[in-house]
Amino acid sequence: MTSTLSSKKFSELKPSLNPKLLSILAEVEKFEFMTTVQEYTIPIFLQNKDVMCEAVTGSGKTLAFLLPALHKMISSGSKEKISFIVVSPTRELAQQTHRVLMRFLDKLESYTAMTCIGGVTKIQEDMETLETSTPDVIIATPGRIDDLIKRSDILKAKLKTVEMLIIDEADQILDIGFEKAINFILSNLPKQRRTGLFSATLNENVLRLKKAGLRNPHSVSVKEKARENLSTPQELKLLFSVVEPRHKLSYLVSLLKKRRTSKTVVYFLTSDQVDYFHQVLRQLVNYPVIKCHGKKNQKLRSKAVKEFTDRPGGAVLVTTDLLCRGVDISGGVDYVIQFDPPTFAPNFVHRAGRTARAGQTGENLVFITPSEHEQNYLEFLKLNQKVGDMEEFKEEFEILDLEKVRQTQLKDKRNFEYAQRAFPSFVCAYKAHECKYIFREKELIKSIGDYAHMFGLLKMPRMAELKNKEYTGFTNSDVDIGTLEYKDKSVRVQRAMKEEERLEKRNKEIERKKKEKNKAWSDQKAAKDKKAEKRARKAKKKELIAADFEKDMKELNDDYQVMKKRKKGLITEEELEDKLCC
Repeated sequence: MTSTLSSKKFSELKPSLNPKLLSILAEVEKFEFMTTVQEYTIPIFLQNKDVMCEAVTGSGKTLAFLLPALHKMISSGSKEKISFIVVSPTRELAQQTHRVLMRFLDKLESYTAMTCIGGVTKIQEDMETLETSTPDVIIATPGRIDDLIKRSDILKAKLKTVEMLIIDEADQILDIGFEKAINFILSNLPKQRRTGLFSATLNENVLRLKKAGLRNPHSVSVKEKARENLSTPQELKLLFSVVEPRHKLSYLVSLLKKRRTSKTVVYFLTSDQVDYFHQVLRQLVNYPVIKCHGKKNQKLRSKAVKEFTDRPGGAVLVTTDLLCRGVDISGGVDYVIQFDPPTFAPNFVHRAGRTARAGQTGENLVFITPSEHEQNYLEFLKLNQKVGDMEEFKEEFEILDLEKVRQTQLKDKRNFEYAQRAFPSFVCAYKAHECKYIFREKELIKSIGDYAHMFGLLKMPRMAELKNKEYTGFTNSDVDIGTLEYKDKSVRVQRAMKEEERLEKRNKEIERKKKEKNKAWSDQKAAKDKKAEKRARKAKKKELIAADFEKDMKELNDDYQVMKKRKKGLITEEELEDKLCC
């Protein structure tokens, strides 16, 4: 039994949970012992009190609030009312919470739950569903539930029955700008409700929300004794590797090949990088590589996470910080590899937290360059993010042949386009790092050729950062880009149509300019004269306005001088009136 699990069983809770829930926990979920956060949080909820909980990622927070909320819903007996609401920062986390909830509701009789999130259903559909039926539970993102309340008076009325509100990952909700929405939601719920506020960190914004939405809450901060000042669980092994920019891809491929039977999540800075390296890794590692990022619609993102989760053997999920927090991948993640350190420092911990969840062990490995190591990035994480000491990881690896990486683009022009977008997006994201004294633009440009080589670019994209600058370590390919073809026929047809439209537009513009040029001399002169006349009228009007303004200012100044003389007694009141009236 790991330190994340407590020695206390669910059956030993005082007050006790509803027997139906205990039965599902034991027989279906096979959960006997609670995690530490569940041991301390559930009894407080069961005593009908508000809770503000700070706990490290992967500590079992979801069941810590769902179990007491379900207990309260079953105990109240009455149906046809909204019993509790869970507000989650992202669609992915909302869907995950819904999946966990449904494992219980499927075993209970006639209880229903609804997710209200963008990208899956239209807001009008959600509004019609909520107005014509009443789910027992609503799980929503703050923006969507805020919008629904504003649009529907019927929903406003139904919210008066809500007995419990859960705000999950509160720090992230506030970080992405939903404080106003949360306060609006709070204002439309009964004051006598119970509220649970769960967060990985308790920053100033979260504490402000505590004052606005919770009534005499009990604060719970759950961390292992040996790691009281650290933000990561004891089961998470933190590693780092110092890798030259030129060899980062080679090192990644080597690591993935040696972990064919493991579930690995690889984090990149941008969606464009994910698109490109997804194609590259599929060619080089020879086992399933799946991608998920914010530019894909919600249905495709959910499908990608499900595909990664459901695979019985090893798989790689390449993603961005979209999946860096809150999302619990069922079946577990063995390894997290941070190919690029995150632009926003707290996301280092959240990324790492996708593994070593609920008492399981896991490893997080971050790649840093010699320059980033020299600038004390690890020390920064230790002080700023409280991650503790990190162990250096070294492993022999084979350096990839540049032409082998380029083959991905040579086989399909679409991959060439991915590469041409991915590289500038990486440069922009690197420049946007909040730790600019560590991630220096000067060092980036100095190594830009090595990064381009690592990407396997056929040619260096045009970028403002490289204007009038020389670089070493990279040479453009001799391949004629015009000869590259699209592998997918539908893409080929689509691109051909776009190119045809572009050429047609360009030819029309050329024709227009040609006609303009070939106009009769007299027509051209008339047009020029007309423009000159218009400019002259504008100039004259401007002069008149300026003259009027100058005149008004002179009169105002004269009046001011006369009044000053009167104030000093140099002129009489009659003389003042005469001068002002004239």
